[in-house]
Amino acid sequence: PLSSLQKRMCYSYFNAKNGYTHNLYSVATLNDHIDIERLRICFKRLVDDHEILRTSYHESHNSYYQSIWPAKKINLDFVVSVMSEEVLQKWVLEHAHTKLNLELAEVIKVRIAKLINSNTHVLLVIVHHIACDFDSLQLLFGFLENYYCSDNLQINMAEGQFKQVVLAEC
Repeated sequence: PLSSLQKRMCYSYFNAKNGYTHNLYSVATLNDHIDIERLRICFKRLVDDHEILRTSYHESHNSYYQSIWPAKKINLDFVVSVMSEEVLQKWVLEHAHTKLNLELAEVIKVRIAKLINSNTHVLLVIVHHIACDFDSLQLLFGFLENYYCSDNLQINMAEGQFKQVVLAEC
C-alpha cells in the first residue's frame, strides 16, 4: 500500500499541469580513475536489490496503487556524455528536473559527464521523491559504495534490507 506522502506525490504526478517533478538529485565529482562499466553494474545491482527503485505507480478510478517489478526486469537509464565545463551546470539542471516516468518504474536515472581534456567525471543521480528522501538517498549511496568497493560484485544482500532500515527509522 502507498503511504499518505506517496498518495500525495501520485496525485501531483498524475494531475500536474506545470511539470513539477519532485526529483531529488545528487552531484558528485569523481577525480580518480572511475570504471564506468563497474559503476553501471553497481547501479543496476542497487536497483535489483531494492524494490522501491523498481516500483511503478498507477492511477485507476481516482485511486493510486503501486506495482513492484521483478529484479532484472528494469532497464536502468544510465547515460554517459562528454562535455566542457562551461555547459556542465546547465546540463545538471536540465537533467535534474526531467520528469521521470513513474508508470514505467522510472524512479532513478544516472548521468555521468566526462569533462573534456580532464580525468574528471561528474556523477548525477536523479531519484523521484516518491521513492526516497535525502536520508534514504544517503543510505542507497552507502550500498552503492559497498558494491563498488567490493572485490565481488555478487554481494549477498537480504531482500528488502533497505526497506527494513527505512521502516526501522520511522
